[in-house]
Amino acid sequence: MIKLIQRILDERKARKREEYLNEWKAKESDLYKKMEYFRELARENESKALSMYYNDMGGGDAYSAAASSYMSEFRKYEKELEKLGFEPEKYL
Repeated sequence: MIKLIQRILDERKARKREEYLNEWKAKESDLYKKMEYFRELARENESKALSMYYNDMGGGDAYSAAASSYMSEFRKYEKELEKLGFEPEKYL
């Protein structure tokens, strides 16, 4: 019974988060798209870096540096959205 209630609460929370993100996608589509683009690039490069580290291949440092560069761009756009009222706590 408790698991059912927890699942319902989690689904409700996910639905509210999705509605909030869709609202911002419609409101500030350019900033939001850029923010998402750089976040995805950062995740992708971080994943490649970890893969290279675990497989003991060289070059992981370059991907890690690129990921941190993309993450700083992501933060820049996130801060611009925060100035407009975007709340990252609801985003996570």
